[in-house]
Amino acid sequence: MDFIFWYHGIRYIITAAYGDGGYMIAEELSGKFIIQNKNFRKLVEDVPLFEGKTFKELLPDSDVEY
Repeated sequence: MDFIFWYHGIRYIITAAYGDGGYMIAEELSGKFIIQNKNFRKLVEDVPLFEGKTFKELLPDSDVEY
């Protein structure tokens, strides 16, 4: 696991993806897949996550645990 963050009370993980490789964001408890990209930087900076915003754009609204 790379790291954990909470968004609107739900705990998510950003971690290495299996199968195709790359990285993914998923709900930690349910394992529900949210998004995936082979490039970590693109995953957090370019791919819309919630409400049409990227992870990077949502950082002020998230609690991040390193």
